[in-house]
Amino acid sequence: MGRSWWRGAALCCAVAWACLGAPPAQPPPLSGIRAWAILLNPASPDSMGPRSLDPFDLLVVDPDAAPPLSALRARERRVLAYLSLGEAEHYRAYWKGIQGEPWILKPNPHWEDNEIVDVRSAAWRTLILEQEVPRILAKGFDGLFLDTLDVGADLEEQGLAGAREGMLELVRKIRERHPDLLLLSN
Repeated sequence: MGRSWWRGAALCCAVAWACLGAPPAQPPPLSGIRAWAILLNPASPDSMGPRSLDPFDLLVVDPDAAPPLSALRARERRVLAYLSLGEAEHYRAYWKGIQGEPWILKPNPHWEDNEIVDVRSAAWRTLILEQEVPRILAKGFDGLFLDTLDVGADLEEQGLAGAREGMLELVRKIRERHPDLLLLSN
C-alpha cells in the first residue's frame, strides 16, 4: 500500500476522533500509580484547595462521605472505596439493624464508634457480601480498600479459634464474587 493510502487512513481516523470525541479517560494502570492518598470524611474537595488532589493517581475515600466521583475523577485516577471488614461502624446505614448482635464483640478502644466483630459470623459475612459491597460498587468505584484485616489474627491470638481463617474466607468470597475488582488491603 502506498503512502497516500496511509495518509487517507490517518485522515479518516482524525476526522472520526474529531466527530466522535476522544475516547473516555482511563485510569492509569497500577504500574503507573506514583502517588496515592486516603481522603476520609472531607467537607468537600474544595475545602483542601481546588488543585490539592491533582498529584494523586489513586484515592481511597469513604463511600458514604466522599465528594461526588465526578469531582474526584476530574483527571485520570482510580478511586477506591474504604470498607472495614473487621469492625462495624456506628455511622454506617447498617448499624441500626445490627446493634446488639452477639457477634459484635467489643468497642475498638482506639477508634470511637467502631466495634470489633466476630468475622466468622454468617450474619456479618452476609451483610458485607450481599449488602455493603454491592451498594458501594453500585456507586461506581474502581475497587475496595479493605481495612481492619488484622482483626482476624488479633481475635485468634485472644482465643477465638478460626477467626484468622474467617477473615481470609471473607476476602476470598469478595474475590470470587468480583474477580476483576481492584482490592487493596491494609
